[in-house]
Order: sequence, then C-alpha cells, then structure tokens
Amino acid sequence: MDIVKIDREEFEPQVLRGMEETIKSNPGTQIVMGFTPSVCPNASEFSKYLVSRFKISRIEGSSRLEPTSVQELQGMTFHKHHVDLHPKLL
Repeated sequence: MDIVKIDREEFEPQVLRGMEETIKSNPGTQIVMGFTPSVCPNASEFSKYLVSRFKISRIEGSSRLEPTSVQELQGMTFHKHHVDLHPKLL
C-alpha cells in the first residue's frame, strides 16, 4: 500500500486509530488527510497523537509540503487543511 487519503469530516481520529495495525504493517505508506481542528472533537489531544506517531507536513496550495508542529496543527482554524502523514518507526 503506497498512499491512503482520509477525509471523514470529524471522524479522522477514529479512522486513524482503526488503521493502526495496517499502518504498522505498511510503514512506508503515505497518508493524506483533511484536518479542521475547529470541528474536530478533542483537537488538541488528536494533534498530540498525530505528532507522536507521524512526521507531519501541511500541503500548501502549490502542493508544497511544509513541516508542521503540534502548535501549528492546533492553530489551523475554520477551513480545512490537508496534511501529509508519514508513520514514524515505533
């Protein structure tokens, strides 16, 4: 598996947690996910989960990847951002 796109409008945390075994079995998988903290339940906790398990980049309008911190994730507001996730080796 090379790439997964997740866009579940508020249910991204459940989808990623449900995929943990699949991600562990396919550590090179790239994940592209829509993320809007303002509508995500427990956005702060989910941001910390993401940072602990993935190398995270924002996908900018020009398709450029920009490394992203937990503070930047939590600061994303009101409109959807897409992030690129690469699993960390745990």
